[in-house]
Amino acid sequence: MQDQRGSAAGEHGRTAYPASLWRSLAMVPRSFATYLCASLVDGLGTGVARLALPWLMFDVTHSAFVLGLVASAQLASVWISPLLGVIVDRVDRRRILLLSAVCRAGAWAAIAYVAGGSATGRPSVVAVIVALAFVQQGFGALNTQARAVVRAMLTPVAARVGINTAWFTVVNVTWYLSPALGGLLIGRSGAVAALWVTALSSAVMIVPTLLLPAVPPGMRRQQRASVVADLAGGWSALRREPILLWLTGYSSLYNGVWQAVMAISVALYRADLHLGAVQVGVLMLVAGAVTTSTGTLIPWLRRHVTARGVLTWSLLLEAVGAATLGAAGEWPVAAAGIALTDTPSTAYLVLTSLVVQERIPREIYGRVNAIRSTLSSGANALWAFAAGTLSAALGVRGSIDCMAAVALAAAVVFPRTPLALLKWPAADTE
Repeated sequence: MQDQRGSAAGEHGRTAYPASLWRSLAMVPRSFATYLCASLVDGLGTGVARLALPWLMFDVTHSAFVLGLVASAQLASVWISPLLGVIVDRVDRRRILLLSAVCRAGAWAAIAYVAGGSATGRPSVVAVIVALAFVQQGFGALNTQARAVVRAMLTPVAARVGINTAWFTVVNVTWYLSPALGGLLIGRSGAVAALWVTALSSAVMIVPTLLLPAVPPGMRRQQRASVVADLAGGWSALRREPILLWLTGYSSLYNGVWQAVMAISVALYRADLHLGAVQVGVLMLVAGAVTTSTGTLIPWLRRHVTARGVLTWSLLLEAVGAATLGAAGEWPVAAAGIALTDTPSTAYLVLTSLVVQERIPREIYGRVNAIRSTLSSGANALWAFAAGTLSAALGVRGSIDCMAAVALAAAVVFPRTPLALLKWPAADTE
């Protein structure tokens, strides 16, 4: 594994460029390309629940605090990611993907069943839904860790930029298209019906998962130590790459601010802007068109925008976008705020993935990436809870403005850290 700091003469002076998107898809197993395309269905269904679940909870509680609590319960699942990373390194990844698909579908079905009862608003029922949301997201976290390893294992080095761009473009498409579908479903059939659609979409992933090639565990049985020893080894490997620790800290703040805003945004749409489900879906769709379009430009951005530029503009646009959303009086301004907040997300995610894939050995990728993911997103639950708590004291807009101020302060501090020297990894070397 070559150190990126010595991998080329300059960040934009390389003569070798990564494969195009379409060529990259041809370089991976056909079943994996099919799985990537099928994940559109899964992502759309999960995105429908992203609107349907808080919509339902706000209907029965009318509380931004409860929205923050539900989001916090879902996000808290990342705290068990290090353990999940050890599992991913010890078990065939295809089996893990299959297990997580089945269990996620079951958890969403249970949420839809409980939410369809006549006593949804009772504290005990709310608690059950919160617990099921945690379970669902726990299997989702396991799925995410396994997918990351499968993507790293089945992608040739020359195809990394193309496959990572395709992967996160799918994420963006589903993220922004799904609320529009969710809005239509909620408007026509109600939030509970939308949750049943989510359960079905998770079950759909079972078939393409079965078609994937086996991806054996990174450790032979005789090499395995205790879980604690495996985690300690993963942490040691991460510490040997200080730039990854800095990038992890950056991700923690960037993800936290974004998640805090998203956790209470439904309360802004409904209580302040008085938008219906269909209108919220259209708002997200309009905002997402800009983000998704920008994501397709990653190969070009990689050649013309430095890694420092990507990280700096990600924070600045997040701050400006959150402030715009907090000041929105009509849905077009709110859409502009969301678009500004999310526009750099694909470039930032691709950059992060490439750095991690270059620096973490494949045989321990699962647990190291899981530890990094936990550190990157582990505080998201606290950010969401804080946003809900602040909204109770300062109002939803005041809470969002606080998050914008945090992102702006981070953008000022960032150039003083070692991340200012980060380079885009080479696409033609291990």
